[in-house]
Amino acid sequence: MALGKTVSSDSALPSNPASYGNDGLTTTRWDAADGEPGHWWVVDLGRVMNITDTQVMWEKSGTAYNYRIETSQDNTNWSQKISKHNNSNTSQVQADYFKSTARYVKITVLGTYSAGSEFGLPSDATASFYEFKVFGTADGPTFHSDANYGGNAVTLDVGNYTLSQMQAAGIADNSISSIHVPADYKVVAYSDDGFSGTSWTYTSDTPSMSGNDNTISSIQVMPVGIVSGATYKIKNKDSGKYLDSDANGGVILAAGTNYDDQKWIVTKHSSGYWTIKNVVTGRDYLNTEPDNIVIWSTGGGIYDDALWSIEPISGEFYSFRVNNKVTDREYLYATTVNEAKWNTGSTDSSTVWVFEKQ
Repeated sequence: MALGKTVSSDSALPSNPASYGNDGLTTTRWDAADGEPGHWWVVDLGRVMNITDTQVMWEKSGTAYNYRIETSQDNTNWSQKISKHNNSNTSQVQADYFKSTARYVKITVLGTYSAGSEFGLPSDATASFYEFKVFGTADGPTFHSDANYGGNAVTLDVGNYTLSQMQAAGIADNSISSIHVPADYKVVAYSDDGFSGTSWTYTSDTPSMSGNDNTISSIQVMPVGIVSGATYKIKNKDSGKYLDSDANGGVILAAGTNYDDQKWIVTKHSSGYWTIKNVVTGRDYLNTEPDNIVIWSTGGGIYDDALWSIEPISGEFYSFRVNNKVTDREYLYATTVNEAKWNTGSTDSSTVWVFEKQ
């Protein structure tokens, strides 16, 4: 599930950037810029997923790397899942099994430990690995090697997959004969590597590829947008904090939690606009008020100030701007002091919201 996803690290050589750590190739690697311990690497899975295990392919075989694996839903609050402070395993490829519901996975390369103190990395080693993989339950499109959903089956999450990345995920070149496409996804398949050549778009189950059978060499998996009636957490991309309903009718920004006050049911209204309703009983619709105030309403009434257009941002998965229907009350945005407000037309980065389906 980490293949080709957005990554970051606290240190990297220009020739061995963080993105080499999940590109599906065992000939490229992430490498920290010095030989010190404590360097970390993080992958953003794009949304919250059910994780079951990870696998790392270290730079060196025969070296016992000490490391820690943590997960997070917001890239701020971390939960430790694996701690190998005194690892004796010298295999180049090492797997770890745990359960976590998270969006971000972090691996930190530790030094050697003795008598409770941390020392440097093993001789001639740096914080470096060829590939870090994350496994779990994916609910994206499933690609089959035979018609009628038979043969080898591989499920891919949202992302862009070149030929080498398809192969790393377990899909051979020119081998796809049927595709199962869930309702909130679409697949664009290409006859050539690098998203070139003839393309075909699939938005529903396709038991037989007909003339396109065994002709696919690269794939793009995309969300179709907001699913009406689904529940989302709504995160401001700038701050990383979530829309949160407080007990007094206010809407604020807060660090991610699993509480219902950060969960919103997003529904297509008969007018063509959308309503955004809090999950907590008695806290109803996201609503604009005069004087640049955003609240949650009570009583269940749906007026123009509770209707929103949700505008996708080109080239970004799950990212949208949210525009109120009332004239001169435009985009929902987040302030630097964790307030939710509406503006009069600016589309700067504070107006970008990531919808995380629950």
